Amino acid sequence: IVNIYLIVFLYRQYKKKEEKKAIEEEEEKDADTWYPINDEQSRYKGEWKDGVPHGKGIKEVFEADVDSCGQPRCWSIIEGSFVNGCAEGYCKQTYKKEAGGDGQELYEGEFHNGKHHGQGAYYFDDGSYHKGSFKEGYEHGVGYYYYPKKNNTWVGEFDKNRKTRGRWIDGELYNKE
Repeated sequence: IVNIYLIVFLYRQYKKKEEKKAIEEEEEKDADTWYPINDEQSRYKGEWKDGVPHGKGIKEVFEADVDSCGQPRCWSIIEGSFVNGCAEGYCKQTYKKEAGGDGQELYEGEFHNGKHHGQGAYYFDDGSYHKGSFKEGYEHGVGYYYYPKKNNTWVGEFDKNRKTRGRWIDGELYNKE
């Protein structure tokens, strides 16, 4: 009998904790305040829905050796639209400026489910850039890559960041936007 009362007591405590957590998640969040998300792997300020980033906002991703999927993770800021916690639609992602790098690495373009996906431009810190199609975070499909050290541009197709069909041309294509 004592064990049954103890089990009932512990179950009620557990339910109270879950209810309190649900109420806290439903509370209105200030769009101008940073809140930790993803087990404190990042933080976010902006619009929310059902306790997750949803709408216009800014997400800061903290640097780590690897993320929860085992992928290397570097510091970045993503500005744009979010759906169910992930960058979606047109966004801008700026990366940590590396020591010795000439410029700032950034991606500007379409996102889907938190990854570069659709049309976009990735600018590398050495002055090179890729403009064209991206798929699930990779340069994939038709695009071009400018390499300033040799002042030439690859025009063609890409498959998961690899140049596949196309050719190098001298100089830079005019479209600098």
